[in-house]
Amino acid sequence: MKRLGFNRIVLINKSFQLRQIASFVALNSLIMLAFGGCLYLFLNSEVDANLYSAHVTYKNLRSMLFPIVLTLSLLNVVVSSLILAVFVLYASHKIAGPMYRFKLALDEISRRNLSATTSVRHDDQLQEVSASLKRVAETLREDCQTMKDGLAAMKPLAAGNASPELLRTLEKLQTTVDLYRI
Repeated sequence: MKRLGFNRIVLINKSFQLRQIASFVALNSLIMLAFGGCLYLFLNSEVDANLYSAHVTYKNLRSMLFPIVLTLSLLNVVVSSLILAVFVLYASHKIAGPMYRFKLALDEISRRNLSATTSVRHDDQLQEVSASLKRVAETLREDCQTMKDGLAAMKPLAAGNASPELLRTLEKLQTTVDLYRI
């Protein structure tokens, strides 16, 4: 967890996380409903004949199996949905969390704030991307400092015998370089 040049700790994009959880739960629900329907049809066709010989008090197998299959399917949906939600929370913090922090750091860099970098936890999936982002920001900081130093050295040399066009160009370059926070 790293602060990004302002007083807010960025963990993850919550709407992305909630969309991921909802999609996994919906998929899990569809799978469980299909499973329950197939189980019901299978048990109805295979066991129906055997129950008549056992003198069961139910009118037919459907009336006996439906509450059992429904209860087991609903219980399975609830338990597996909870497990999936926990899994998605964990997985999204490992991947989407660092990606969201990278996005915020890149947004800061696009606003010419070259000191805004981000770090990921040692066990996150995107260690190499984090290291590359740090190298990019450091290279940009160094290049910007080199340009500032070069412009500062050129101003006294150009002051005495430079054309107005050269002086305007140097001033424009200085203004642009000064926009960067390093």
